[in-house]
Amino acid sequence: MPRRILDGQPGWLDNSRTRKSRMTYGGGRTVSLGRWTSFAWTSMVLFVAAAALPIAAEAQQAPAGPPRPITPPTANQFSRQPAPPQPPFAPQSAEIQQFLDRVLLAWEDRSSKIKTYRATFQRFEYDSIFGPKDTYKTYSEGVIQYATPDKGMFRVDSSQKFTPAAKPGEKPSYVDQGESARQHWICDGTAVIEMNYSKKEMIRRELPAEMQGQSIADGPLPFLFGAKADKIKSRYWVRLVTPEGVTNEFHIEAWPKTQEDAANFKFAVVILDRQEFLPSGLVVYDVNFRPGQNHSRTSFRFDKREVNSNDLLSRLNLFHREFFEPALPSGWKKIDDKYGAPPAEQQRVAGPAYGPQRQ
Repeated sequence: MPRRILDGQPGWLDNSRTRKSRMTYGGGRTVSLGRWTSFAWTSMVLFVAAAALPIAAEAQQAPAGPPRPITPPTANQFSRQPAPPQPPFAPQSAEIQQFLDRVLLAWEDRSSKIKTYRATFQRFEYDSIFGPKDTYKTYSEGVIQYATPDKGMFRVDSSQKFTPAAKPGEKPSYVDQGESARQHWICDGTAVIEMNYSKKEMIRRELPAEMQGQSIADGPLPFLFGAKADKIKSRYWVRLVTPEGVTNEFHIEAWPKTQEDAANFKFAVVILDRQEFLPSGLVVYDVNFRPGQNHSRTSFRFDKREVNSNDLLSRLNLFHREFFEPALPSGWKKIDDKYGAPPAEQQRVAGPAYGPQRQ
């Protein structure tokens, strides 16, 4: 269980509150970024959206809804739409921009040396529609794993859901959701395999030939694996938003430039460990996120990070077995599908779909 289970926000990050931010340079000198308020955030986003970002404007006007899942790119998404003409925030000084460029290049250099990666994670999901107003709806723990260039594994081992107090005077609690809430995805380079515990289905979606063997960094969030400075800057407007007083991390905010990425999330904040230059946290804001109105977002904290490990698991090849297709559990059904195709019953009515269907 997280330490601050009912006080509204994991203590290691809160990008939705009023705060003062600054950049800390190598010699200890700082550049103030000013005080942020919810009003300023909302005004800035609305102004730029109205002037230059039709997609962002549509997201602001859309009815509020539950957080949208981040989905892998479909084959037609590799031809991305042109970027809108300007970023959704005021430009930072040339000095800060140069410092950001150095941070991104150092991150790229560190990422280029990663052959295998494994970490445990804590996930906090906030839902303004179906969850509590002042804290997260679900808390989960799991493991994420990667091997260059195209193998990945994401597994949620346990999940707890916010449950309101049953009687006046009692406290709300988080209730374990059991095995049906587990999540497990594997990419072996040729297919994406989903273990659907609630339906007891193993779904194997074969990737089209043009997507097989491609780097996972070409996916919707190239922040965790194989980060390249030029690729990040071509797909996102980025700026430094490190909070004042934080000296062991760099906080990088990224806003999508393309319609494909903007359909997945409004913006994200990557938290880089200053010593390791590896992400220690990631916050993905829902497309309907509005400071003070809609707090829907998903926060990750990454712990026990292992890079190019030579431990017993690696020597026994157990690490790489995580990327193999699992044995079909007793009583489960296996479904072979094509990546991006809708279920058969939907094909008769809805026509082609864009991306895999979430069960």
